[in-house]
Amino acid sequence: MPTVIIRDVPEKTYLRLKNSAKENRRSLAKEALVMLEARLNPYDVPKLDWSKWPTVRLKGKPDLSPEAIQAMIDQGRE
Repeated sequence: MPTVIIRDVPEKTYLRLKNSAKENRRSLAKEALVMLEARLNPYDVPKLDWSKWPTVRLKGKPDLSPEAIQAMIDQGRE
């Protein structure tokens, strides 16, 4: 697998990447790779496993299951 080295990263960008990696419990390199892949391949991002998420309850709206939310998201991408 090829390797990429990025030099002279601005301090602000580095700190944002570092904080994002910490929040997502990833290494700095893995976080940078995930961000690059998401930006360059936006439709190759794996779908979330909604079975692990609770049903969303909106005030004044009918209950939406995780599957219903995913279906609405998918419909918007067509």
